[in-house]
Amino acid sequence: MIVTLVILTVLSLIGVAMSSTLRTDLAITTARQWLSETRENAEQGLVAFIRLAPGQLQPGMVNQTFDVAALAGNPSMLNTDAVAINVRELFCGDDGSTGTGNMMGAGAKRVWFNLEATATGAGTGTRAQINLGASRLAPSDACNY
Repeated sequence: MIVTLVILTVLSLIGVAMSSTLRTDLAITTARQWLSETRENAEQGLVAFIRLAPGQLQPGMVNQTFDVAALAGNPSMLNTDAVAINVRELFCGDDGSTGTGNMMGAGAKRVWFNLEATATGAGTGTRAQINLGASRLAPSDACNY
């Protein structure tokens, strides 16, 4: 009888420990899924911005924020995250790879940008941020500011 009670107590303790471990594992898995969805939405926001607003990348954009929902043809977000695109101009100058000449001819300029997509989970509180570099040719007088 005593041996049975000891075995029953040990099995009960193992069951409680496993239950606690499973609850923790479930919480971690759920948080990872929310973060993964939020990261995917930040990526979708970058794709939507590049596809729908390529003309927005202009020389002289020091720091400008775009709301993806305001862009026409907004992709459906997985969990209604708010996605904002922040565009910063990094450099505007000659389009030469060596710094000694122009690859595209005299006066050709290229402007480089950092595109930063920040997605915030509506109901989850998760936040993901993705950065992407982009460049485009600019008119020869574009970097005179």
